[in-house]
Amino acid sequence: MIVGSYVDPTTDIYLIVDEAELDETVRTLVRIGYDRVAGFTPPSTLVESELAGASTPWIDFEALDVELDTARYTILDVRGAAEFETGHVPGAVNIAHTRLAARIDEVPKDKPVLAYCRSGNRAAAAVAL
Repeated sequence: MIVGSYVDPTTDIYLIVDEAELDETVRTLVRIGYDRVAGFTPPSTLVESELAGASTPWIDFEALDVELDTARYTILDVRGAAEFETGHVPGAVNIAHTRLAARIDEVPKDKPVLAYCRSGNRAAAAVAL
């Protein structure tokens, strides 16, 4: 659960969770200071919604044959600053995934964004945001 990295505790939260997991999920949120659960829906309801089939393309950065064109793409490194300093894609913008919600206005909206981290997990969370 990465709610603490992306959601302000004063914001209403709507969960996508099976009813059998609802009580435990709400308890976990309350333990970390998130008590504004306003509603939930099970994942099965999304199958018939407009979100059905929505996906984000996955690109393996190591398999790219060409140098990334920062004029065409915003390269977003969502690792921490210390990781970024040890090496990064030239021209990348560094905003840690835990700070992205607060700094989302710093991500250019005029071109596609390619997000990356070490394993892909933080990038996936950032892209979902």
